[in-house]
Order: sequence, then structure tokens, then C-alpha cells
Amino acid sequence: MKKFSFLSKILAAALSVMMVLCTTSCSDTTWVFSAGDDTVSSGVYLGYLVDSYYVAANSVTNMQVDLFSQKIGDVKVADYIKDAALQSSKKHIVINRLFDEYKLSFTDDEAKEFEDNFASIWQNVSSLYEENGCGKNSLRQIMLTDDNKYQKIFEYYYSEDGKDPVSESDRKEYFNKNYAKIKYISVNYSNHFSGVDTASDATDAQKKELEKIANDYLEQLKKGENIDKLINAENSAAEKLNADEDETKTEDEDKDEADEKVNYTFLEKDTSDDPADFNKEIFAAKTGVPTKIANSSYGYYVFIRYETDADGEDYTERAEGVLSSMKSEAFAEIIEKEVKNIKVTQNTAAVKRYKPQNIDFNIG
Repeated sequence: MKKFSFLSKILAAALSVMMVLCTTSCSDTTWVFSAGDDTVSSGVYLGYLVDSYYVAANSVTNMQVDLFSQKIGDVKVADYIKDAALQSSKKHIVINRLFDEYKLSFTDDEAKEFEDNFASIWQNVSSLYEENGCGKNSLRQIMLTDDNKYQKIFEYYYSEDGKDPVSESDRKEYFNKNYAKIKYISVNYSNHFSGVDTASDATDAQKKELEKIANDYLEQLKKGENIDKLINAENSAAEKLNADEDETKTEDEDKDEADEKVNYTFLEKDTSDDPADFNKEIFAAKTGVPTKIANSSYGYYVFIRYETDADGEDYTERAEGVLSSMKSEAFAEIIEKEVKNIKVTQNTAAVKRYKPQNIDFNIG
């Protein structure tokens, strides 16, 4: 009996070890977070881990030092990446839930456009994501959710018959008050002097010469010269400074470039307490009056402001962007509130397995 008892203990111990090994090696790491019936797969989580790694790598103070030896604020980089991936995972669940809750869908044209865009993107990033565990379908889920479904929910909220509607008249009023329509000549040191990028690199003579060039453009505009012609002239000056290919251009090609029509630029008003000089000067300028301002340390801007939406087309072509400017911040707060309130279950084995330190960006 004693022999049997001893043998039983050995067998029990062996069984116990086998169970531990099986639990460790057989743990399901195909999912990382869950909330009710919703889960975030390991592929999707690893995609967010890659994105968070990239953000962290561009947020540290010293890119020459080992990334994981540093902090972002008071947070260790590894913890920063994991937390960012967690927040993205929660948001992923929230967006998919709201999309289903509001019974939203894509038109055939929208679905085709997404698939075409994704196919193009996948060609460029497949190596990076696949080698880090985020396959094609996982990245597709991320982009479909974070971009397209997010946008659909945004439209559901703020369309004219939406949950929190914004009228067409309110959008147009916002556009006319907060957008400036301009054309400008960017007169930079680097366009005219080899090896000179800023005023600190320039000699006094070069500074005087650049100001003379800007003043000359200003005077020509005041006399009625076409601004497109002057913009093209300044662009040509920059090309001719560096370009060997200019020697092979024909006179007809030079003429085509000189006559090229320049599109208008639409600048949105900076509502911060200390807007940039360019922004401030643009919105202070009268329409139709040529104006020159200093372009920080790079040179000058010479511009003309035009009447916004004189024919109604300016707004129509930018209606989506206008609504986004009006409501994107408020909508982001709505989603963040949902993210804060969601409770997720963490798959500890998966989180331990998929470490930020294992992400590899050196994939060619």
C-alpha cells in the first residue's frame, strides 16, 4: 500500500505539472479584449500596437537612445504603447457597437471605394503589419472601423435629419465666417540662394535682395499683373536654382509652366489665443488688396484675398470639410465618453505574449 501511495503522489505531481504546461501553452491568445459578445482579435490588437509604437517612437525626446529605456511624460514607453493600444481597442468595440445600434450601412459605391483604397494601402504596408502579426483582414477591420464606420456615425449625428442636426444655413454661415480664399506667392530664401534656407543663413545683401523681390511682386500685383503668372515665376526660380533638368526643357514647356493656372487656397481661421502671423494677417486683409507679410524666418508671403463663395461653389465643394471643422471635436468627445464607460475583459495570456518590445519596424 505504501508503494501505491508513493506512486499515486508521483502521478498526481506529474499530472499537475502537465496541466500547468497545458494551461500555459494551450491558452487561447487569438483574442485580447472582450466586452460582452464583442472581441478584439490578436491581429487587430497587434495592428494597434504597431500604430502606438510608431506614435511613441516619434514622441520621445531622444531617437538615438533605446526606445524602451525612455519615458513619455511620466510614463514608461512600453506602458504608453500598451495603454494606447488598449484605448484604441476599446474605441474599436464602441464604434462597431454604435454602427450596429444605429443600423448603419454602406452603399455599394462606398464599399467599392473602401476596398479599392484599402487594396492600394495594403500593397505599401503589408510587410510591416504582417511581420508584426496583423494580417490583411485585421488591418482591413481597423481601417473600416476607425475611418469609414466612424465617419458614418458622424454623419448620422450631424446630418440635417440626424441625431444632433446641423442645418445647411448654419454650415454656410460658418464657412463664410471662418474660411479665407487666397492665392499667394511664397518668396523663400531657398528659392533664390543656394544653401540658404532661413534668414539666419543669409547675408545682409541676400536679405535685402529677397525683400526687393517680394516688393517687386507686390508692386506688380498692385498694377494689375496676374498673380498666377507671378506664382509660376517664383516656382520657376526655385526649380532653376537646383535643376539640371531645366537644361533639357523646351521653350514651349517653359511657356506652359508660366501660363499654368493656380488653384485657390482656402485657409481656416485659427481660433487659438495666439494665431500664426500668416493666419492673422489673412483674415485681417481686405479682399482684392495685394498684401505682403513676413513668412517667419523663411522669407515673405505676397497674397491676395478673394471673396469667399461668390458663386456658391466654394462651399459646395467643401461641405464635408466644413461640417467636420464644426463638429469633429464635439463628436470625438462623445466617442471618448463611450470609451471611458466601456468595461472590457483582458486576456492576460495574450497581453503578456504580445509585448511592445517585440514590434519590429526594421522590415524592408
